Amino acid sequence: MLRKPYSDSSEFISLYKARNDDRIKAINEKYEMILNNLQMYQIFDLLEKHESECNICFEVGTTFKCLKCAFHSHSDC
Repeated sequence: MLRKPYSDSSEFISLYKARNDDRIKAINEKYEMILNNLQMYQIFDLLEKHESECNICFEVGTTFKCLKCAFHSHSDC
């Protein structure tokens, strides 16, 4: 089946732009997802490092916020 020819170049350009806009949107969404995952891994690394350096955090766990370091709730980190 043959495709209907475009009536003018503006119709072709608008269809081409719409297709590219969809591709750009998909790429941006993928980029944001990767960036969010990277930030999450960086936070986990910071928590693990903090937990290994703090004896109280190691005993209590990572469920509370610290007044001194903003990771946990105990004040004598």
